[in-house]
Amino acid sequence: MSSLQKPKNDWAKSLWIMNESFMGGVSMAKVLTQFEPCFYKFSTRLNEVIKEHPKLVISKVRMKYKSRLDGKQRTYIQYTPICPKPYLINLYNKINNEGFKGKTNSPNEN
Repeated sequence: MSSLQKPKNDWAKSLWIMNESFMGGVSMAKVLTQFEPCFYKFSTRLNEVIKEHPKLVISKVRMKYKSRLDGKQRTYIQYTPICPKPYLINLYNKINNEGFKGKTNSPNEN
């Protein structure tokens, strides 16, 4: 585990997950099983952060697999950060402490 603070909002949580799986990447299955069982908004929150911060570069690769239930081809997206790790950590700290683009309350307002 890293020494980062606990995430205070969903946008920071998505960056925290990307930081924890920096080298191997992450898929929705991994997010829901290993990190947060009810964090279905992971890809939405990550895409909002990417849209607002263009220096944050995340590789999105569509992976194919064969379903065991019906034998059909299915796909999932593997997210892997390409940006430098210090940038990802600094962006995480900024969004965690200040909030994200007016959508979250600042910590002083609580």
